[in-house]
Amino acid sequence: MPKTGDFLGMMTNELETYGKKAHITDFMSTGPMSYSFEVFSPDTISQIPYDVELSKDPIERGHQIAQQCEKELNFEQKDYIQDFKKIALSKDVSEKHLCYLKCYYHKHGSLDEKGFLVFERIDEILSMFKFNDEDKKKITACLKKIEPTNKCADVIHITECFSQKES
Repeated sequence: MPKTGDFLGMMTNELETYGKKAHITDFMSTGPMSYSFEVFSPDTISQIPYDVELSKDPIERGHQIAQQCEKELNFEQKDYIQDFKKIALSKDVSEKHLCYLKCYYHKHGSLDEKGFLVFERIDEILSMFKFNDEDKKKITACLKKIEPTNKCADVIHITECFSQKES
């Protein structure tokens, strides 16, 4: 539980624990006392904190990352963990799910700390879901046009590229 101030309405600074140059890159609140934020800190070696050592198996690693994002964002993703491809191909995605996807791509290494796509890691996702070569080329060409993904809402452009397969 985060520390609170001594008096009603006092703010706290949870960023101090991340280093002097830390700043919030994304913030989500689902109501009073229910929030999550993503922090970038150049003082730390890795921006991506892992609770457990990740599996070498890409499918199992995907499940582990999904569980971490679920925990950080404080909502359940059971349906989407079972079939990540469905949400990645959907154009009708809520803000919560976009934040979940941003978290997933970030922890997977598909997005770097500045919001740029890391195509070596994107290739792993494309292979994991067994897209054929023609679809991979279409999706990759679309992804290369995307501006940095810094907000949850920006992730919709990635999902739109994955849906290029269907067009």
